[in-house]
Parts: sequence; C-alpha cells; structure tokens
Amino acid sequence: MKDSDHATWLLVDLIFDLVMPSKVFRDYAAQPDFDPRTPGFRGVLRMCRNSTIIALCKLDDVLKDYGILFRDVPDDLAEQKKMYRKYILDKKVFTYRSKFVAHNFDAFDTHSYAIGNEIANGIFGETFGTNEAFFEWVSPQDPDPSFKGYHPAFIATRLRDHLLAKSRPAPRIGDN
Repeated sequence: MKDSDHATWLLVDLIFDLVMPSKVFRDYAAQPDFDPRTPGFRGVLRMCRNSTIIALCKLDDVLKDYGILFRDVPDDLAEQKKMYRKYILDKKVFTYRSKFVAHNFDAFDTHSYAIGNEIANGIFGETFGTNEAFFEWVSPQDPDPSFKGYHPAFIATRLRDHLLAKSRPAPRIGDN
C-alpha cells in the first residue's frame, strides 16, 4: 500500500476517533438525570479524555510522518495545521499521553500525579464547562461547513479530503 493510501485510511479512522469521544461526552451529559459528580460520569469523562488525547497525538503523528503529502494544501489549512501543532506542544499533550495515559506512571523522579494533574488542567480545564469547551473544540456539535478554526476533527477531515481529491485509496483489506 502506498503512503497516500495509508495516510488516507489513518485519517478516516482518526475522524471517528476525534468525533466520537465528543459525542459520547455530550450524549452522556444530556441525560435527564445527569450529575457530573457521579463515579459513572467520572469514568465516562476519563474514557473520553484519554481516547481523545491518543487521537490528538495520532493526528500530530500523521502530520509529521506524512507531511510531504500535505505540502500543497490550501493556505488556510496550512495555517490550521500550524496552530494545531503549536497547541499540541504548548499544552504538553505528548507528555500527558506518554506519562499519564498510554503508559505506566513510571518516571516519578521527573513526573508526579501533581504534574499530571497540572498538565490535564492545562488541556481540559478544571470544570465541567471547560471540559465541555475542550470537546467542542475537538469536534463541534454543529460544525461550520466552512471549516473555520483549527478543530482537530475538521483538520483530519480536510486532510482526508485533500488526499481523496488526488486519488482513491486502495482497499484496506484484500488484494492491492
């Protein structure tokens, strides 16, 4: 499978990975008996946040690993990519993923639960409202069809569409 096919399929998956945690968060919070203080909500919030962190890192990986495929994107998309990459670095998203989400908490000489909490608060905020705003940023509930802003789900969609405009990918499974 050629690089553009692989990148297209990665982006197809990433669109789901970026959209669904925001949807699950909103759907759970919309329940009539919703209470953000319950253990059930804390578990849903943790699942949605961790899943989103992994997807945000994967999107950044696609931008790095397949950057050559996206050199000819429109200027506004190039600017969105730049803002996104700055966000990932400024918010220490990879540190949070590597030290507190995807791996064992094993480097307590350089990281602690307090540091993890500080990074998490920088990414998600400390309140229900700031968490809600985070998920709205990742994947807006009522998306603007003009793709304004640098919402990760929009970026993944636009990058996928950019590749699809050039060629259709080979099937993921089967004879290529």
